[in-house]
Amino acid sequence: MNKTHKKSGQGLVEYALIIGLIALAAVIALTNLGTKITDGFYARIQSNVDVAEQTITEAP
Repeated sequence: MNKTHKKSGQGLVEYALIIGLIALAAVIALTNLGTKITDGFYARIQSNVDVAEQTITEAP
């Protein structure tokens, strides 16, 4: 009975490590993706502001 319990505990630790690694990978991936989305969003805003400034400057 002691051997079975030891194997069961080992399996739980392995699953916990796998879940932890998957969670870490997800956090890293989402952080990188969020940065790319944010950079693209701000670039679009800056582009629109530049066009608006140019339009105002060229207006008679």
